[in-house]
Amino acid sequence: MEINFTDKKWENLFFYAKSYRFDQDVKFSQKENYITNNINPDFPDGFEYINIFTKAKYSYTNKISTVMSFEEYGAPMITFCNSFDIDSLGNYRMNNYYEIVLYEDGINIWYLYLEDNKCKWTKLGSFKFKVTNKDKHLLETTVFKDQLVISVDNVEYSLKISDVIHFEPYTKSKYFPEKFHFGVGVCEQINRIY
Repeated sequence: MEINFTDKKWENLFFYAKSYRFDQDVKFSQKENYITNNINPDFPDGFEYINIFTKAKYSYTNKISTVMSFEEYGAPMITFCNSFDIDSLGNYRMNNYYEIVLYEDGINIWYLYLEDNKCKWTKLGSFKFKVTNKDKHLLETTVFKDQLVISVDNVEYSLKISDVIHFEPYTKSKYFPEKFHFGVGVCEQINRIY
């Protein structure tokens, strides 16, 4: 699946979902050929944290590709989530989900989950390399049963679930979810998704 955000047609394919980390209700700003977040003092870092997910569900071996850029300290991401809650206001809330985050020092892969009604997270892995801010980068992720294959500007990295099974709460899981919604998200600075 290749995502393009040059016009508002994407709005028919995606829905907004919020992390349990934040209660703010924010939307992407549509520019001529990309979507972006904004400065917002209501968020801890001063920038909006926004996620959207495909209405369609996908399964193993599907790939998501998108072009993104970020300002210094930015963190655009590809996400995938297999279940959502709906809060009392009708907002989708991400339950257990994954973030493949692009930033200046490479990629971080996070697993976020609910415990005692609080959002917690653990880093499943990272790949260190230099990523220039302000420039466009192609981020791709393919989900397999037991691994993620991630590429940045056509350079591939692989994270096997056997490498992270010792992390809590991954002692309970041997596989990535079989069915999931792909998504994109932004946080920690101004980010652009094209």
